[in-house]
Amino acid sequence: SNLRFKKVKIFDLTGDKNIAKLFYNLKIPAEIRIAGKMFGGGIIVDVKEVILFLPDEKEGVIALWSDHAGLANFAKQYFLYIWENSKKLSEI
Repeated sequence: SNLRFKKVKIFDLTGDKNIAKLFYNLKIPAEIRIAGKMFGGGIIVDVKEVILFLPDEKEGVIALWSDHAGLANFAKQYFLYIWENSKKLSEI
């Protein structure tokens, strides 16, 4: 994958072990962990940008993008909190 050559680090945190196994089987260069129930999800890019995916009754899921440093940092801290309390794919 070109991501390895670009030195991109991917950390995948999911609440679904099947999604984690899919990432693993596709050989996506990511560190994969499985958490308990999560509220929404998102993507954090270099702690400069964030896309938050939130459940919505009418739409199913809504996505919010921001380049606000405070929001991106908050998202990172929330992610790290869940990450530290999650299990590695090899532990399930």
